[in-house]
Amino acid sequence: MLEFYILNVLWFVISAAISCIVISVCRNNYFPTEEQKLLDKLPSMTKGFWNFIKISFELGLTKPSGLMSFFLNAEKKYGRIYHFNLMGRSYVAISDPKDLKIVLSSTQHISKGPEYNMMRPWVHDGLFLSIETIMGVNMNSQEGQSQNYVKASKNASKALCERIFKFWLWKDFIFKLSKSGKMFYASLDVLHRFREDMIKKKRIAISEKKNNKTSEENITIEKSKKVSFLELLIRFSDEYPNQMNDNDIKEEVDSILFGGFDTTSINLTVVLLLLGIYQDIQKLVRDELYNIFGDSDRDATMEDINNMKYLERVIKECLRIYPSIPQITRQLNDDLQLSNYVIPRNTVLIILPYVIHRNEELYPNPEKFDPERFLDEENKSKFLFSYIPFSAGPRNCIGQKFAMLQIKIIISTVLRRLKFKTLGTRDDIKISTELLIKFDSLPEMEFSMIESNYII
Repeated sequence: MLEFYILNVLWFVISAAISCIVISVCRNNYFPTEEQKLLDKLPSMTKGFWNFIKISFELGLTKPSGLMSFFLNAEKKYGRIYHFNLMGRSYVAISDPKDLKIVLSSTQHISKGPEYNMMRPWVHDGLFLSIETIMGVNMNSQEGQSQNYVKASKNASKALCERIFKFWLWKDFIFKLSKSGKMFYASLDVLHRFREDMIKKKRIAISEKKNNKTSEENITIEKSKKVSFLELLIRFSDEYPNQMNDNDIKEEVDSILFGGFDTTSINLTVVLLLLGIYQDIQKLVRDELYNIFGDSDRDATMEDINNMKYLERVIKECLRIYPSIPQITRQLNDDLQLSNYVIPRNTVLIILPYVIHRNEELYPNPEKFDPERFLDEENKSKFLFSYIPFSAGPRNCIGQKFAMLQIKIIISTVLRRLKFKTLGTRDDIKISTELLIKFDSLPEMEFSMIESNYII
């Protein structure tokens, strides 16, 4: 009886919502507002009532593995700027470098799109960072509770992606009753318990350190030992409770774990896979490392890392082909003048790095793996706002330099000790679009130890 009642309520709400949308579309067609008149000047996927209905459901029913193909085809058909209306919400997709520069370099149009509000139960208002070991806590992500965290993180990401593109899940109470909503909130319980356990352990460790050392010894230790970001947050909270409370710490922990956990593993996976496929490129990287280290097994210094010029170009090309962030959105609070159009306020701008990185005018033969693209000095200015695996401008990833250092250190360490081969081709790499890109299938890899750092 209860299920029957819930279904009736859902049907009523969905019917009412669709009716409102239909009325809105008809009103825009016959009595357009000034904002709508501006949008009507753009190429549009949803021009006309039936196109609007078709695209709304087509996008909502497209599987995550097909989303990037959907938008690649849309750009080929409509160009580098086009509009679509998704159940009453106006989106404008842009990929022209001139427009990207205007948007991404702006200090005014930096409000994140409405999709980020759907993430609020998870990361709240914390800052997104791309840092993995910043907590000073060993996650042991391959076992026990941490393994549950990894699984829960993937499930929550998948559920949120479904909600973003399935317009019928936008209402909170409908989402909570849906299968993906139940999966999201169940995953959220796991993620938040893990976070609270991490903070609790760190507090205990800080307390024990204080109790076991004298004040003078503590001062000496603090000068000689690096302190984790989580420990800094806790200490700041203890010293200035009016400026940072426990909830603030929890939000930052959630953001840091979300922003740095999967992105780093995705980027490393991509680099290893592509170097394993392109053995000639792997050989060139190994040659560069031999010129830096010779047969030494010493750790890399900052000077060594800065000298890994070719490896850096390889990493950049890997992240061009498979950027870990599939989409960036901005909610306009005011009208925005782009190169050829004025975009009205309340519009959501959508920027798709995966699509932009396949622009043939910017990247000739875009599916070719070619690190030399990043050698040409003329390309530096061209790529400034059209190579955006970490976004760009005031909203770019503040952890991108750390991420590049981290990837360089890990990949160079692997290459100095192992030779590896990917047992497949690029066609065997299948991706899905969620909050981050996900790998649906990957070819196996074969690793072998090497006796010398240099392989001929």
